[in-house]
Formats: sequence, C-alpha cells, structure tokens
Amino acid sequence: QWHPVRIAFKGERVTVTVGGEAITATHPCLAEPKHAFGLGGDSGGPEGEKAGALEFRNLRFGSLHRRPNVLVIFTDDHDFDEIAAVRRWSDASLAGLSPKGAPPLTPHVDRLIGESMLFPQCHVGSVVCTPSRYCLLTGQYASRAASIAKRFPPHTPANVEFNTDIESGQWHLGRGLAAAGYRTGFVGKWHNTDLKHCDLVVRPPICDYRGIEHGPQDPTLPENVRRVREAYERAVSYMRDAIGFDYVSSLYMGNANQLGLPKPLWQTEHNMEWFTAGAVRFLEDQRNATQPFFLYVAPNIPHGGGKRFLDADPRATPEGLVDWHVGVQPSREDVLRRVLEAGGDANQAWTTWLDDGIGVILEKLAELGLADDTIVIFASDQQSDGKWTCYEGARVPLAIRWPGHIEAGRVDHALVSSVDIAPTILDLCGVDRGDGITPAIDGRSIALLTRGETMPERPVLIEMGYGRAVIANGHKYIAIRHPPEVANRADETGETPDFLGRFGAKRDAEQMRRRWPAYGRPDQLYDLRNDPLEQRDLAGDPVRADT
Repeated sequence: QWHPVRIAFKGERVTVTVGGEAITATHPCLAEPKHAFGLGGDSGGPEGEKAGALEFRNLRFGSLHRRPNVLVIFTDDHDFDEIAAVRRWSDASLAGLSPKGAPPLTPHVDRLIGESMLFPQCHVGSVVCTPSRYCLLTGQYASRAASIAKRFPPHTPANVEFNTDIESGQWHLGRGLAAAGYRTGFVGKWHNTDLKHCDLVVRPPICDYRGIEHGPQDPTLPENVRRVREAYERAVSYMRDAIGFDYVSSLYMGNANQLGLPKPLWQTEHNMEWFTAGAVRFLEDQRNATQPFFLYVAPNIPHGGGKRFLDADPRATPEGLVDWHVGVQPSREDVLRRVLEAGGDANQAWTTWLDDGIGVILEKLAELGLADDTIVIFASDQQSDGKWTCYEGARVPLAIRWPGHIEAGRVDHALVSSVDIAPTILDLCGVDRGDGITPAIDGRSIALLTRGETMPERPVLIEMGYGRAVIANGHKYIAIRHPPEVANRADETGETPDFLGRFGAKRDAEQMRRRWPAYGRPDQLYDLRNDPLEQRDLAGDPVRADT
C-alpha cells in the first residue's frame, strides 16, 4: 500500500511515521543529519544539536514495523482435568480425588501450554457462557452491559446470566484492533446477542429449544434447506455489519438448540471439523498479507461432554448439511482409536477431538510462517465444575504464547481476571487504549507479568446471577442478594434458590452442599491459601471480622 511517510531526526534519534504509526530508533551517525540524509542546517536548539525533517509522499512502504497477529482460542466449559499439561492444578487433584479417568490425550494443547506463559490463577468475570464472553471481548465486567442497565434499575440486585449482549456498533476487542489496522475474524460460538425476538435464527423454529417439533424435521427437505441457509446468512451478515468482524465463518449464534434448526441438526450440537476449517480458511487468506490479523476462535467444546459426537453426522451444521470442512482433521474414528490405545475411554474422546482441531490451526500458523509473529491466547469461558456459581468454576487456565517475546514454560500464580485479556492484547500489540476504547474498561494490562516483572495485586470480581465474589489477599468473599420475591419464598418454604434465584430439583441444593457446604448462604468467606476447595466458611468467625 502507499502511505505518506515523515522522517524526523533529532540528535542521535530518528522517528519515522507511516500511516499514523511512529517508530523511533537511534544511531550515532544520525547526530549529523547532513551525513545521514544529505541535509544541513541548525535546528535552533542547544549548541551542536542538529535537527530536520523530510516529507516523502507516495513512498512505497514495506515492513519497517509490523504489529503482531493475535489468535484467541476460547473453549467452552473446559476443566483443568481435561488438559494433561495443567491437570495438576485441577480442583480434583487439590482435593486428593481421582481425576476424570486416565490422563486426557491432549498433545497439541499440552505443547501450546509448554510454549506459553501460564496463569493458573486466572478467574473469569462471570461463570456462564454469555457474560464470560462479554468480559473477554470488552474488558468490562458483565454488569456494565447496556442490556443489564435496561432491565435492572441502579442500586437494585442485577441478575447476570444470558443477558449481557454486545450490541450493534459497541466497542469490543475486534473493533479496537480493526481501528489499528487489523483484519479481524470470528469462528465458533458467539452467544452475545439476544436471539429470542430476532431473525438471526430460523423463525418460527423448525424445532424449538425444548425439542418440540414444528413441522417435518428432515434437513434435506428443500423448504428446510432454504430456511436454514437464509437464517445462517442473515446471522453472518449481522456479525459483519453490526458486530464488526471482517470475516465470519462456522458460526453458532448461540447454543445449537436456540437456533430453530431441524432436530437432526441441533441434536448434533457440536462440529469441531467445521470450526477448524473456518479458522484455516481465514489463515490461508493471510498467506501473503501485509496487514496483521486478529482471529477469535470459540469452539463450543467440551461443553456438554460425552461420546455422542462419535456417531453424529459430521456434515450437520447451522448452515445445513455441508461437507466443505470434512477431512480437515483426523477422523472421529481415529480419535476414538487413539484415546482407547492410550488407556482412556470413549467419553474422553471429546477433548482429544477438540485438541486435534486446535493442533491443525496451530500447524497452519507454522506452515504459513506466521507462528513467530502471532500472539496466541488460550483460555476457557469457565470450568464445568462450579458453573453457575461463584466457586471453583470461575478459575480457568490462561496461556499466552509469543515466541521470542514471552518466556516459554514460565508459570505465574498472580491473581488475574479475564477482563485483563483485552487490555493486555492491546498493550502487547502497541495499540493506544485511549484511541476509541471505552472509558469504562475494567481490566488492566498484565504485559509486565509476561515480561517476568511483578505487579501489585488487584482484587478480582466474579459476577454470577445475584451473587458477587471478590478475591483479594488470599481470600474470597461471596455475597448473594436475591430480590425480595425470591428471598421471601426461600424464607416461607425453606427452599434454597441457586445463584440466579431459581428453585427446583434440577439445581438440588443438597447436592451442591455436598460439594460446597455453605452453598446458599448470603455471605461466605474463604481463606484460599489454606482452604482452596472452599469448604470452611469463615464469614461468621469473629477473628475474621476485619478481613
């Protein structure tokens, strides 16, 4: 591309500005501009100082400086136990319990973590899909979402759940990087748009979220093919035009049962090959690109778990029965064979299927010669154990890889939050946070930690339903403040509502208390240094009154 270039020099320093981006370098010869640039003249500054500037227009600019690419891989309900490289930090291991069967077969994610800096004390800002993704992309806590403000008046309990939308035109990490010249891409589960009353899904549904059928369910019927395809294309256009991604592929607007698809399509629910192929297509487009890229890959795996994917039709997707992605990674039969040979069982094949796809994406980066110039961020929206609560499910493994810039294999147990990821990426990419970024950003850059330096600890906030948790100084304080109608029913019936104020056997409080004895109490306090499993509630301990 052609850009105006300005070269300014002063003393031994030269500053080159291209397209609004400035680079500064020093060299002794620059102390005499007439030698370096064939110029002369005094600057009017201190004695002996020379200064000057040249304007070049329509100068073809190559690669004086290039910001790093960014690949974010954000998995779904990914437990520590499901990644061999981080299993020792799992909750089950801390408890002395038997982890989930044989060690998982996850060689590609294990290698990524080994090549990365790991933060095993990263906590997500919320512990269910939608608000957790909101925190990642905006750098804000989920309760700041405009959709929350519309539903809950100030100074009243706000229920944080599937209601934290990223709205049309709203700033998020992709937009921030696009403004800095990045090409942006999205692949996977979005889950940050309210789908109840929009045409971004099949409307009316062919099969609704309850599994109730509304007409023939054969996905090959011409009318079903047309309706599914049109809904998918509307969703892709929305993600481009309203949300702001340049490239969108392999898109689940929400969970599969929310999309109104024929039952054979939404019962399949997951398709890792489809996600992998969508990411590979984007990367192939970057083969000779001069523009840096940001790719957000959000597989909806291992959410749901189990072995049913082994018998599912690999062509089944939210765009219908398609096959353009089939064969991009090892077959599902091969996944099962390798897992069984390694001593695992069919239920563990799920995470190896995910791992295979991540491996293909990382291998494509290397094949294209992009690996050394790409920051890779790996994390999950939450764990499955403790999801929908403010307990252990909020802690996720965070890995950051940038060859030559971030030391591989380093482990930092500093307390960090998922709202820190967006500002950290901006910082590492040299993008000015003051240029178009929301002033209400809550996260802070942890780039200093990635360089091996230290930072003062800052409290972490977790929001789930009507519950809030703060982690600081080795302690976690949980406060649950249900609205009056929920609290009154609990008082009258003796039932224990969950964090979202729901009652019922599906969320059996007794079962939860077997895992967390103080479940349901309005105030809870834990000493995480001595009680990482949150078994001993200290909120009523007079000794802890000042904690």
